[in-house]
Amino acid sequence: MKMDERALDAVIVIILILALFIPAATLFFLDGGEIKGFETPNKSSELKLNQPVTIDGLTIEIISEKIEPIDDGTEIIQIEFWQLTPRQMIIQIITYPMAYIPLSTGKLLSYIYLASGLAFVILYYKISGKKRSPDSRREQIYQYIGKNPGKSLQQIADAMQLSRSSLKYHLNRLQDSDEIHQKMHGEYPRYFPSHKGISDKEKVLFSLISEEKDHLFFQTLLTHPGITRKKLAATLEISEATVSWHLSRLENYELFTTEKIGREVQYTLTPETVAAYHKIVTEELTEQDAAQT
Repeated sequence: MKMDERALDAVIVIILILALFIPAATLFFLDGGEIKGFETPNKSSELKLNQPVTIDGLTIEIISEKIEPIDDGTEIIQIEFWQLTPRQMIIQIITYPMAYIPLSTGKLLSYIYLASGLAFVILYYKISGKKRSPDSRREQIYQYIGKNPGKSLQQIADAMQLSRSSLKYHLNRLQDSDEIHQKMHGEYPRYFPSHKGISDKEKVLFSLISEEKDHLFFQTLLTHPGITRKKLAATLEISEATVSWHLSRLENYELFTTEKIGREVQYTLTPETVAAYHKIVTEELTEQDAAQT
C-alpha cells in the first residue's frame, strides 16, 4: 500500500531536522555533554603581564587589578537536568548541542547541511514528479475529472466514495501541479482537466449537464427554439418563477438570445452554444464507444 502523500511530506521534514540535529548532538554527548564554547588558538605562552597580544584581530592584555564580584544576596543553587521544567529541558536539548559546535566545525557543517538540504529538495521533487500509480487515489480522482469535466466537489466525493475533506486535499494538490483547475458555477466550484482545451462556454455547459434539472432545462431550450417563459413552465411542469430563476442564471453566461414578440419574450440558444453542446455530446459518445471496445 502506497504511503499517503501527507505522511511522506512529514517524513521528509523529520529527516531534514534529524540530519541537522544528530551530528551536533553526537559531538556534544561524545565530549561528556559539557558546554565549552569556541576554541581559541593556544598562545597562552605569549601572554605576559601588562603586555598586549593580538590574537585573531583581538587585543588581549593581562592586568593585575583585582575584580570583586557584586553580591546581591541571591543564593545560587545548582540543579540537575532532570529537575528542570519540560520547557527548559527542551530548550537545553535544542540549544546546548548547537552552542558546543566550534566555529571552524560549524562552517564546515553549514556547507554539509546546505548540500544535504538541496539534495533532499531535488530528491523530493524527483519522487513527487514520478508518474503516479494507476491504483493511487489521486490518480483515480484525476482520471475521473478527465472523463467527467464540470463535476462539483460533492459529486466527485459521492462518485469516489471519499469524504469532502480528503477529496479537497487531493484536489488542491492536483491544482498545485496544474493538472486540473476549477471554475465557479453559481456559488460552487466545478473541476476540469487542464490538458483538455475546454472553452469557457463548454465549461458552463459541462456544469449544466452534470445537474439533471439544469440539463433538462437546457435541452428544452435546445429542442424548442423561440420558446416563451410560459411555455417553458408548462413543458417542464414548473412555476414561472422557477423558470425566471433558471433563465437569470443562464443569462450571465450569454447562452441564448431574446426577442420580444408583442408582450411575450422568446428565448433561443446561440449558434455557438448549440455547436459547443453538440461537440460535448459527440465526444462523450466517442469515449463511451472506446470504453466498450
